[in-house]
Amino acid sequence: MSDPSAPSVILTGITDWLEWQDYIGKKLELATWAAIKTNDKAFIIVEPNRPQISAFNSTDSSAAELPEHQVNSYSLAWTIYLEGLDLYVKQQKQLMRARDIIYSSVDSRLARYLHWDHDIFQWMKTLTDAVLAERQKS
Repeated sequence: MSDPSAPSVILTGITDWLEWQDYIGKKLELATWAAIKTNDKAFIIVEPNRPQISAFNSTDSSAAELPEHQVNSYSLAWTIYLEGLDLYVKQQKQLMRARDIIYSSVDSRLARYLHWDHDIFQWMKTLTDAVLAERQKS
């Protein structure tokens, strides 16, 4: 019996390149796949900076010491930070999922080019280069 979690398309070369891209695209959120496929690094959300009390009043060390109007400003900054952090974490999970899906759906010959210390954009460039090099050999 086959493994239901196994990918239905395995990238082995140029012959299944388009089908593989379609398969990966269906497994990921549209915006994530579009960014990966087009090498759009501007899509990547930068981890937000946690608001510091000292940015609101350099002499205070806790929110309790801030004047009321600065407490409100700090609370707003904290809310914005938490929302940004949530988006960042969700995107990082989606990118990790993309790496897992891509790695599990390429054959061992191509997988050897995928280094875990490279980002997803480098992976796609590597796979594209490998597949195109195969076409040129033909």
